[in-house]
Order: sequence, then C-alpha cells, then structure tokens
Amino acid sequence: MTTSRPGPKAPSSGRLDVVIVNWNSGQRLRRALEALAASPEDVAFISKLIVIDNASTDGSAELHDFARTLPLQIISNEENLGFAAACNQGASTGTAEALLFLNPDVRICPER
Repeated sequence: MTTSRPGPKAPSSGRLDVVIVNWNSGQRLRRALEALAASPEDVAFISKLIVIDNASTDGSAELHDFARTLPLQIISNEENLGFAAACNQGASTGTAEALLFLNPDVRICPER
C-alpha cells in the first residue's frame, strides 16, 4: 500500500499573527510598520498585528494612523512588564495558526 504525504499548503489570508513588543522604540517601530504597510502581499497573510507597548514615554505607541492599512491592535500596559511577559501577552491575544515575534527594528523588504 502506497501512502502519499500532502504537499505544502499554500498560505491563505490571515493565517499569521505578528507580535511586536515596544518600549520607547522611537521611530524604529514606525518605520517597521511603514515597511509592512508598503508590502500588501505580506500584509494579506497577517490576521493581527499586535503591538504590546510596555509603558513607553516617547510617544512611539501612537500608531493609530496605521489602522487603515494594517490589521493593527495596540495594547498599552500601564507599567513595563518586561519583554517575555509582553511576548506572552501578545501571543495570548492571537488566534492565527502561526505566530511571529518581530522586533521594532526589523524591516520587511518584499523586493529582496
């Protein structure tokens, strides 16, 4: 008897949640979101883009203008819970099949 394994599945829309932990990341976070927004092919696979703000004081979590182009959810903590706790907080918010933790200084470059 021959059995065959299914081939890799093609990605489908909204199968990825992205978690970014922010603490006073300044313009780095904004540039990361701008790069994502400029890549609609990549954004199509994101179910939620969850930004956990760990009580920033630099205004870097003021990202509501991205809600038009990204499936953005901002969670603002009243105190800095630390990186690991914020990652867990973001992961528990997600519902997609896959989860990506992305640092605020990462740039998605679709042409490369």
